[in-house]
Amino acid sequence: MELAFRTRKLRTLCQDYDEAVKTMGMSAADVLRTRLADLRAVTMLADLPAGRPRIVDAEHPQLRFELLEGWYLLMRVGHERVPRNEGGGLDLKRVRRAVVQEISR
Repeated sequence: MELAFRTRKLRTLCQDYDEAVKTMGMSAADVLRTRLADLRAVTMLADLPAGRPRIVDAEHPQLRFELLEGWYLLMRVGHERVPRNEGGGLDLKRVRRAVVQEISR
């Protein structure tokens, strides 16, 4: 999957493990690093081996991944037109891009 970041600060937090540990603590930073590696390793969101996200907003899909110690990763679908299935829901088999929106408690 292609990942983008809403801000440089978020990109730094996601790409610099030491910064993530400083901000979130080691346990949550480890889960964040694993989750991001899983996302980068798959072609589409439906291929995630574990840690499926909860869809927060069906109309403008945001994907929420629970990390640890109350931390979560919030992303939005990075496609100009949101991939939908026949029922109108988010088609995880066609989501290939996402934008990290927030990492917080």
